[in-house]
Amino acid sequence: MPLCGVALDEIIKGSIDKFFAINNFGLRQNKGFGSFIIRDKENESCNYANTSGYYLNINSTDNKDILNGIKEFYQELKNGINYNGEYKPSFLMKEFFKERLNDKKAMKIEILNTGKFELDSKKENKKYNNQFVTDKNALKKDRETNYEYIRGMLGFANFYSFRKVKLKENLNVMFDLTFNVNGGEIERFKSPITFKPIKLGKATKVFIIFDDDNLNRINGKEIYLKPNKINEKYLKQCTRNLSYEQCQKYIKVINSEIDNIEPIKLNLKIPVDFLKSLMKAAKESKKFKNLFCGGEPQ
Repeated sequence: MPLCGVALDEIIKGSIDKFFAINNFGLRQNKGFGSFIIRDKENESCNYANTSGYYLNINSTDNKDILNGIKEFYQELKNGINYNGEYKPSFLMKEFFKERLNDKKAMKIEILNTGKFELDSKKENKKYNNQFVTDKNALKKDRETNYEYIRGMLGFANFYSFRKVKLKENLNVMFDLTFNVNGGEIERFKSPITFKPIKLGKATKVFIIFDDDNLNRINGKEIYLKPNKINEKYLKQCTRNLSYEQCQKYIKVINSEIDNIEPIKLNLKIPVDFLKSLMKAAKESKKFKNLFCGGEPQ
């Protein structure tokens, strides 16, 4: 079919290689799922996908190995990991926002603000107890400070789970507290990073594609977190040996306190060249030295 003097099939043929090289499809497409390229055009696809200059080298063509490699890298990039009971902050937090009041701190401060809840016994959480519960001046100061939605810069979903919260009057009562994310006109924001795996012989290159336009769309926006009430089902999943009557008692107390927690406002402030700076920090790490490659686009 002609389109302004050019056959539509010719337009498609001239663009389809690049289209498949920089796009994935379906759920979790940013994490490498739903990836396709044109058969026998792997090298051309690599040239198209190499938009940022950064990629992961994975010595396997097994899909499970590829997706696990992407998952591990992205987890350390955005959320950090818990290893042997010790939390290791993400590259995102460690390199750029360590001293700022981020979304994770905001949830902890606002939970402890009620004086009814306790976090688990990790050293990190004891620090929050001492700083924000016993010192009312410090608590007031931080309550008046703007929180920043740090993890949201790499995409946010509709809710977050905050695990291992305890009721102070009975430390054996433990539950998971979820926060709904309300972004106003921005209901959901997918990650501005897409991983594009391309198999080459016995190995795979996973190209990292930036979406700066999507990132700029949320710059300066405000996000609100609101804790959800819990029900018997979720309390029983976290706490053993509670009778039905005990569950009802503690649910009433917990939900009463949750009602008193105001929505937490978070600000999105995107640094200049944020994604490039984040990739450089990851590349310089010892863990990914032999895995993470690149610099400027080829």
